[in-house]
Amino acid sequence: MPQNMNYHSLGGGSTLFVLECLPLTFPMAKTLKSTVRDSLEPQPDKRFYPSYKSWISYLHRQKYHKENGEGFGYKILNPDTEVARTLTANSMGRYRNIIIDHYHDGINSLNVRFLTIREYARLQGFPDSFKIPKIRTPGYRQIGNSVAVPVVSEIAKNILSAMKYA
Repeated sequence: MPQNMNYHSLGGGSTLFVLECLPLTFPMAKTLKSTVRDSLEPQPDKRFYPSYKSWISYLHRQKYHKENGEGFGYKILNPDTEVARTLTANSMGRYRNIIIDHYHDGINSLNVRFLTIREYARLQGFPDSFKIPKIRTPGYRQIGNSVAVPVVSEIAKNILSAMKYA
């Protein structure tokens, strides 16, 4: 997954006890074969490009929070070379990953835009056939609350394999 996130698997009660009894090994990290660019829509809607006025407000908001020791942050990503920041469940999470995209040149001075819900889903490993809400905020929350599909798949394979030989 082309995003920067540490995954921690937690279990509680009897689940934790069962996992401790299994000869379980967690999958090794794999070499990244994709970039953020691979998850992008070919022709994003103009509404994902902040206007000049909106962009100035983001700059002011980030400066204000930084001065007060708070963490409203975003990063402008080069989608060909950088990984996305952690996808979060709150609606503000969609503003953490801002990419340079020249599809609609001239909407704002930096040609930056926010990621779409579908792009978030792709970054989490969901197939394009996965149905996501049409309303943006619940969609960002749904994807932000999820764990990357390939990560869960690999962990599940190891658990099933360990149970088979236990």
